[in-house]
Amino acid sequence: MKAPWLSPVLAACTFCILSATAACSAPPVAEAATARVLIGFREPVDGAAREVLSRLESVAGVSVRYVTSVSTTSHAYELACPAGAISCEAAIRALRADPALRDVAPDRLRKPLAPRP
Repeated sequence: MKAPWLSPVLAACTFCILSATAACSAPPVAEAATARVLIGFREPVDGAAREVLSRLESVAGVSVRYVTSVSTTSHAYELACPAGAISCEAAIRALRADPALRDVAPDRLRKPLAPRP
């Protein structure tokens, strides 16, 4: 003889299992498209300073987020545009034309060389 509470419990368990399985199989949410660049300044600057970020955004025409410092004159940033997109290329060209900046280059992950035998 079946217990009267068994059907609701089985239904609840089935729902939980199916929900968890669906959540695990869902595609990940896409992150906002950004392009990372290294910017070299002619003079030492605080790369995270609000004034510096505002100036970079004004020149580039896109939002700019500070990532990290490489030195007192070189800093890594994320531009809020898809890498390789025309809008991103235009932003990088505008930054390269700024006389206060020494250089602007893509920030690419470099793999260390394999150790020599």
